[in-house]
Amino acid sequence: MGIFDIFKKNKTDSTFPENELEQCLIHAATETSAQKEFYQKLLWNKLYVLTAGHNASEEGTQLLEKNTTVQFVTFEGGQIPIFTSTNRIFDKGVIKEEVPYMSLKGQDLFSVAQGATFILNPYSDYGKE
Repeated sequence: MGIFDIFKKNKTDSTFPENELEQCLIHAATETSAQKEFYQKLLWNKLYVLTAGHNASEEGTQLLEKNTTVQFVTFEGGQIPIFTSTNRIFDKGVIKEEVPYMSLKGQDLFSVAQGATFILNPYSDYGKE
């Protein structure tokens, strides 16, 4: 442990909610009237999806070229896990190491994977299928 490690955020500490979309998710879970606003924000906010088949040399932010194929990670039942922030990927310690992911606006993600079933924040206390 380095001298300044005490100032680093502990990965086991919950940072939920850490953005407006997560705040809306909590509100929608308890208030039916807030669900419409949540779904609107889900479409327009950035979501994170795990990807397969990338190697470590592709680390960092990259723009995909036209006609690039990306393979999303899926669960056994075929559902695609998506996350409201990068910290949600590591909730409850299910995933312990860095994993490749990409971010897309919800509307774009749902468009490129039409017909797929998604699970929002599958490792968190607040999630949705």
